[in-house]
Amino acid sequence: MCICVYTHMNAATIFKVIIVDDCVAFGQSLQFLLSHMPQYEVLAILSDGKDVIEYPHLAQADLIIMDMSMPIINGVDAGKQINYILPDIKLVAVTQNNDMVCLRELVEAGFRGYVLKHSIVEDLANVLNAVLKNELAFPKELVLRNIL
Repeated sequence: MCICVYTHMNAATIFKVIIVDDCVAFGQSLQFLLSHMPQYEVLAILSDGKDVIEYPHLAQADLIIMDMSMPIINGVDAGKQINYILPDIKLVAVTQNNDMVCLRELVEAGFRGYVLKHSIVEDLANVLNAVLKNELAFPKELVLRNIL
């Protein structure tokens, strides 16, 4: 049986996603949002950077959507480790607080995109599409703040 799904990538591909956030409700909400985008399949919802680094099926993921501030290993440190061992996995950062984000730190850790939690419904699809096309997807205000 063949599952064919049209995506903006011009291919019939289902992308495997891992969600990492210490807020269970947000992780479940993100999974619900992705369930309405047929090109994505959620492999796991994990609660910390340590959990994702140790996840036995990490290599199966195409994309990780990860919170930046988590208690044991934060998103930037987890991203650095994932990017080092599995550089083909695309990393997208999510956070509540735009003021705590350093663009250089995210890019150096391997993140290709960024979404604020309060605008995730509006911005997630565009950010994921850009990242999966090997483009960077960071909000203009974050880029400008980090340049000035």
